[in-house]
Amino acid sequence: MHQQLEGDSCEVDVNSDSDGLTQSDPGQRALNLPRLKRESLRGQVVEVLEQQILDGRRPMGSEIPSESELAEGLGVSRTVVRDALRLLEARGLVEIRRGVRTVVRPPSHDGYAAAAALLLIRSDLTLGDVFEARATLEGQLAVIAAERHTPEHLQRVSAALDRFGSAVAARDYAAIVRAHVVFHSELLRAANLPALDVLLEPLQQMMMITSVVGRGMRSTERRAWRVGVHRALFDAIASRDQAAVAAANTAHWRLAVQGASYGDVRNTRVKDMFQSPRDLLPEFWLRSDS
Repeated sequence: MHQQLEGDSCEVDVNSDSDGLTQSDPGQRALNLPRLKRESLRGQVVEVLEQQILDGRRPMGSEIPSESELAEGLGVSRTVVRDALRLLEARGLVEIRRGVRTVVRPPSHDGYAAAAALLLIRSDLTLGDVFEARATLEGQLAVIAAERHTPEHLQRVSAALDRFGSAVAARDYAAIVRAHVVFHSELLRAANLPALDVLLEPLQQMMMITSVVGRGMRSTERRAWRVGVHRALFDAIASRDQAAVAAANTAHWRLAVQGASYGDVRNTRVKDMFQSPRDLLPEFWLRSDS
């Protein structure tokens, strides 16, 4: 019996085996690979390996067979296998290590974040559009956080706020931006909605896009980062006072969304400030390059 693959005239021999392995090839069975009967495109190799990763047959940390083993087992060229592995790496499913075998990566938001960053850069959206979206989203989630937070959540937010204040006091711009992102990320986690963490974490990685200061202020100037306003937002959430939370969130976003000093910033297109996902996600690219 043969299973026809979509997209091309490639076939997989699934002789009496539900997982697509031939009974006639012990080497194939040892590698846990189906046999591609005709020349396969990169996408078909990706589909085979991706499915095995997602269904647990190739668990996190396990090694992927070598290029030559995959090429022989799947009946394709090593070039096709190499391209497929690169695509799987771009999707965050595997890590290609020079000199050693490719391994299955732990779950990560990086691929999602990079794709979202690319969409932003290719759009005509302005920083003002992003400010407004964040203000609306975070305002609603702050109210939920006031209802659902735990003592552990407050401890994490408080620690992040302290690091943010220390970075501002030290006038360390890189540390300021990093601590600012962590503070707002912890605020979202305080909403205590685990599924939302998965969906929003990649977007939080791009928060540096709104970690900018208004006209007439230096990037390390204390007044530019308004630590007191951030502390008021934290205090309101901790108090579980929804009216206070709404007022604090409005105060937090007033300058960025309406202030004259941010007028030029609001009108700047994302693509004019950031030319590549590497610019929007420096922490991700630093991990990738290490």
